[in-house]
Amino acid sequence: MGLIRKLTEKEIGLVSYLANKANYKLQPNWLENVDIMPLDDGGMGSMVFIASTKQKARKSETLISDCEFKDKDGIIVVASLFVDDNNDLYELDIWKTDFSPLIEIPCTFC
Repeated sequence: MGLIRKLTEKEIGLVSYLANKANYKLQPNWLENVDIMPLDDGGMGSMVFIASTKQKARKSETLISDCEFKDKDGIIVVASLFVDDNNDLYELDIWKTDFSPLIEIPCTFC
């Protein structure tokens, strides 16, 4: 696992795209209240969301949205957005289908 940090511009775009696709309403100030921790996934880019305003036990996760895109090297990437049992953002799972590190989230989502 990595250090806790804020989302990058491209990560914000991808999360916003996936949330919108699922009709999941992000609060206007959601970025102020969320940090992320990268997961140890070989550099593919998966992350867990950490709500900075409330720390509570999370019991389960539910997939609400996903999409596919091609990385710069042409390899298919699957991005999946999960919420927890409180309907708060839980995890962004990014899987590059050849298991290599993600090069870049495309600007399509920015």
